[in-house]
Amino acid sequence: MPSWPARSPSLSVVALAIVSVAYPLLFYWVHDRVSPLFFVAVAMGLAGLRLATARSATLKLWRAPLAISAVAFVALAAVDGALAAKVYPVLISLAFASAFGWSLLNPPSLVERFARIRNPELPPRGQVYCRKVTLVWFLWLVLNAVISAALALWGAVGVWALWTGVLSYVVMGLLFVGEIGLRRRTFGTSTGQ
Repeated sequence: MPSWPARSPSLSVVALAIVSVAYPLLFYWVHDRVSPLFFVAVAMGLAGLRLATARSATLKLWRAPLAISAVAFVALAAVDGALAAKVYPVLISLAFASAFGWSLLNPPSLVERFARIRNPELPPRGQVYCRKVTLVWFLWLVLNAVISAALALWGAVGVWALWTGVLSYVVMGLLFVGEIGLRRRTFGTSTGQ
């Protein structure tokens, strides 16, 4: 039972992902030579691109949380530009967490919506499984936001950049690969149940 769409992501989506991952590392390397407003502008551009690339009905679930995050980001930038530059990963994690959480309260879950792209006749045990995976991603994203916020507020810039630009993505990759392994062990290698 696949959790993600079978279609390959567009070049713009891949580029957006690469720039988003690189954002904390870029901040680390040049934050002492570039105005925080540069990073605020980059983060706003990334949020705008995320909004523009969320075209499918499932991905549109992220539009409202992303828009709310963008407003919060601008408000924080008006008060403290340096902190706002480091809060972008926090707001993105919270936006994604809210989409996963909303789908838990308003089924089908987000992972089930993705799974139904490849398997429209998802059986009940697949639906339950997808709900559990959605909950795991929701909890991870909230935890990531908390860790990222704590590091933005009290951590050294290098530690913040290491977490938000490397380690959090390693954890996400491990969650993704672990879920694929668990899914195959639970449901077998076929796409049907």
